Amino acid sequence: MENVERNLHLFRELISCAHELYFWTYDARGNCVYSNNPNEQLFKQIFVLDKGHEIVQTENLRKDRPVILTSVLGFLWITDFEPDASGELLYTHVIGPAFIEDVSSRTIEGALNKLCFSLALKKDFLQLIQQIPVISMMRFFEYGLMLHYCIHGQKLTISDLQYFQAGEQQRTDHASHADAHGTWAMEQKLLRLIEEGNLNYKEQAGHMVGTGMIGNLGNGDSIRHIKNITIVYTALCTRAAIRGGVDSEIAYTLSDQYINAIETCASLSEIAEVNAAMQEDFVRRVHQIKKQDGISPQVRKCCDYIQLHVERRVSLTELAEFSGYSGTYLSRKFKQELGMTVGEYIMLQKIERAKILLRAGKQSIQEIAEQLGIQSQSYFGQQFKKVTGMTPGEYRLKSDVEAAASMREDFI
Repeated sequence: MENVERNLHLFRELISCAHELYFWTYDARGNCVYSNNPNEQLFKQIFVLDKGHEIVQTENLRKDRPVILTSVLGFLWITDFEPDASGELLYTHVIGPAFIEDVSSRTIEGALNKLCFSLALKKDFLQLIQQIPVISMMRFFEYGLMLHYCIHGQKLTISDLQYFQAGEQQRTDHASHADAHGTWAMEQKLLRLIEEGNLNYKEQAGHMVGTGMIGNLGNGDSIRHIKNITIVYTALCTRAAIRGGVDSEIAYTLSDQYINAIETCASLSEIAEVNAAMQEDFVRRVHQIKKQDGISPQVRKCCDYIQLHVERRVSLTELAEFSGYSGTYLSRKFKQELGMTVGEYIMLQKIERAKILLRAGKQSIQEIAEQLGIQSQSYFGQQFKKVTGMTPGEYRLKSDVEAAASMREDFI
């Protein structure tokens, strides 16, 4: 007990260094026994009207895992549970509220109207809205993992978190627990395949995003919900790729690029395309590293640089400056260790990226060539056929046929 309180005190101090996040503790009867919020009563009313008490007291909620509670007001809360010596609930600890994106006052006012707030309460709350911090979703989730460690001394991952939407009727049948376990097991298997660089990952990848018992992370917006889930999954894949040997700087740079791409998506199909491209990119990078056990650090460093900048022209001179070696030396090392010239390796990486973009089916062949820094579509086609044995158009058609056949098998 004393250790937990000491841990929680330190945790509250640490998070206050970065964000003005409020911390609450409720006893087993739902009475607030601690809060560092100067407007405690107002925010307590918000938490109650958000159905926060109902969610954390629901019978089918696991009490050994933190809960991310999403709100009709656009808030996120973190809750976790502290048991007594006999295992009974002693305290419920709550962090929040916080936003994961800027929300307009008009949006908040509309949500308040739906909750039938009084005019006086609505006015008070709108004045306090500026105090609620905006925190990246990943950072907020990490706070939940840290809170759990302070209470239980147990290290969890993001996939262990529970997600609930305020106001939703939670399922209590056994299927809900099976779905949650199935999602977790599927996710862990996929992450292992990425970490191994296993090119056969696609057999399990088709149903990853948007399945299982995951609450609404988009404040009623289905697109936002899937975006948020895919962003979390991208972060998990990034770490799996790093464990598989991908340079951390490259992995995080790619992660940022894919997250930015997710944010620009306007439909579920576009999100699915980015998600598929992200998975394949990380798998292939790890796979290539696993095959390069005999590659020298100098050449591997240049390979990483080429892959990171595959969508623009990279010259031998640039690589020489980056690595600190002469162009002649690098050319000789590439030929000896990879069996190809620097230029051939660069083109091979462009073709690998082009295959991902062609399977996505969103861009024209000319647009893909230009995106990869190849101005001539005919030259791109020649190089693509030289590597794959087919033209870009033939490759896209073959991929579409295979995807359609796979969908029919899933349906049957």
